Amino acid sequence: EDLSQIRYVPAANDDGTDFFRWNASDGTDYALVPSNASILINSVLDPPEIINFESDSILYELANTEGVVLTEGTVFDGDGDNIAEITITISDNYVRGEDALSFDETIVDGLTYVWDDSLGVLTISGLKNANDYTLALQSVKYVNLQAISPTVDPRQIEILIYDVSGQISILYIRPINFEDTYVELDIPDGFTPNGDDVNDIWEIENLTRYEDHQVIVYSRAGRVLFESRDYTKEWDGTYQGEVVPGGVYY
Repeated sequence: EDLSQIRYVPAANDDGTDFFRWNASDGTDYALVPSNASILINSVLDPPEIINFESDSILYELANTEGVVLTEGTVFDGDGDNIAEITITISDNYVRGEDALSFDETIVDGLTYVWDDSLGVLTISGLKNANDYTLALQSVKYVNLQAISPTVDPRQIEILIYDVSGQISILYIRPINFEDTYVELDIPDGFTPNGDDVNDIWEIENLTRYEDHQVIVYSRAGRVLFESRDYTKEWDGTYQGEVVPGGVYY
């Protein structure tokens, strides 16, 4: 009965012929002739894969202009083969001119990036090892180029990996959902521009999350003391090079 519990497990990625010998005892003697076993292990090519791929949905904030990383997963090939190509497709409700994939071509030398805007497909190709393709894949981001009233139907990212042996990975899928996040402005009602590096400027937090805005500061008499379009700078409390007196400004 115990013999059925014995399992043979070859070494990882091993192939060829393996051999073992065994014997049994009745408590007094072993068999005069042991038994020999020969096992032929057929090699099987392993497809490439993404280890620790995140299959949960990406939540994309509409105010996000930098994009979101598709995966932090690691490209791996069990046979140690070089990777030949990765294709990344924006499927399900792809909108040309609105959806895009950004990437950094300078991270790995020798890779070619081709973005097909008509199909929403990014192809990364070139014979490189899995580590190089990991760096390339982790640099790819989804970004929505439509800042005003974008199409918010869910998208889907599909990733396939091809190695030099002709093996193809499983289809890795990651959904993208959209969130119209309202970010409240934080407008200070006072500051102290006295040069002590503490609260020296009047800074409106989160204003850069909104497009096409203008900030103007007026004196009580209606004189324009400070003006900034798209908030390229904060007010330092000066007018024509001089610090204005303490008081109320509009």
